[in-house]
Amino acid sequence: PRACLPSQGWAIVKEDITPLTVTGKNISVIRVLTKNYESRRIIYHWYQSSGGYVLSSGIQQNIDRFKKRVFLNRNDGAFIQVTIPVRERIEESETLIRGFVKGLFPLIVNNWPVEIEK
Repeated sequence: PRACLPSQGWAIVKEDITPLTVTGKNISVIRVLTKNYESRRIIYHWYQSSGGYVLSSGIQQNIDRFKKRVFLNRNDGAFIQVTIPVRERIEESETLIRGFVKGLFPLIVNNWPVEIEK
């Protein structure tokens, strides 16, 4: 996102780590506030790994994937991004995106592919 957003005309106004509690689990996602002329949007993104693990960077994801490839014969991971426009008040958009992510996260974990040994 640090390279893709500016190349598409979006300025990164603020970027930070946001903690969330989803299904009793504490995770941290990257929150980005962007602006393009008068349009603003909030982006939550993270790197997902098998077992419901959330990683904060692409480097961590690559290390995780390498270790799982060597020890578990798995090579899966995902970049998850959720975006919402900011209409009136930023707090309203923040509440909506947090609620969406809290509903989405268990769906991702529960539907992650299961490797079957042959």
